[in-house]
Amino acid sequence: MILTMFVYCAVAQRYPLKHIGDWDIHLAYSTGKPTSRLDSATIMVERTVLPNNIMRVKHYSLTGPMIRLMDLRFDTTKKNGFIDGLYIAYKPNGVIDTLGQCEKNVRIGSWYAYNDSAKAITKIVYKNGRKQSVEALEVLTKEEEEKRKKACTTCKPASYSNGGNEGWKKHISIVAEPTQRYVGLKETLSRFKTKMLVNFIVDSLGKVTDAYMLKSVEWSMDKKVTDGILNGGNWIPETKDGIPVKAYHTQPVTIFIHTGK
Repeated sequence: MILTMFVYCAVAQRYPLKHIGDWDIHLAYSTGKPTSRLDSATIMVERTVLPNNIMRVKHYSLTGPMIRLMDLRFDTTKKNGFIDGLYIAYKPNGVIDTLGQCEKNVRIGSWYAYNDSAKAITKIVYKNGRKQSVEALEVLTKEEEEKRKKACTTCKPASYSNGGNEGWKKHISIVAEPTQRYVGLKETLSRFKTKMLVNFIVDSLGKVTDAYMLKSVEWSMDKKVTDGILNGGNWIPETKDGIPVKAYHTQPVTIFIHTGK
């Protein structure tokens, strides 16, 4: 996978960011090189401008889930780029496969491998690109996770500022409404149901600072849901011993299509 990362980074250097608002999308060959020919394109590429001179690049199959996500940093000339931040690879069915951080194309810190249920099963620690340790992780059921959370008597979970849990459920039901593109891709089906999984971060101030797919389905739905979570308003942050802390949240999203055919 390291070689794959370097190939896409090299392509990003040859095709630097061109601003179209704060994001754009184009067709590309499997290497990431842009093309206007639908008959020869194999992927879609979404590029989003983030703070601190970072460009988040997402590669999607033309009609299916995400293939990879990577944060690229460009120098002041916008010509030289390198992976500097989050990198995620996905399985063919859209479930997350590998997640970690890079610094100037070099793996650093903790990287995670996931099973088919999007649960982290292995932790690999890197230092300056060199593997330091490998650890098998305990995989908990949903019930075990809830029991462990409740066992922390000094912890108070985060809550949505606009109506608590019920307000958040209502918000998610709105952002989960299928896009026209997604409905069009499923037009031969009278009824269709699938699930997405989104991981998002609420910081100690109650702001949602990032969101990424654990189970991707398709570009337009992924974007609609992640944008909806990022722009859904503030939270009352989680606290430990009365101190607000950053916390990670996993949000399942059910998509249901009923065309009435």
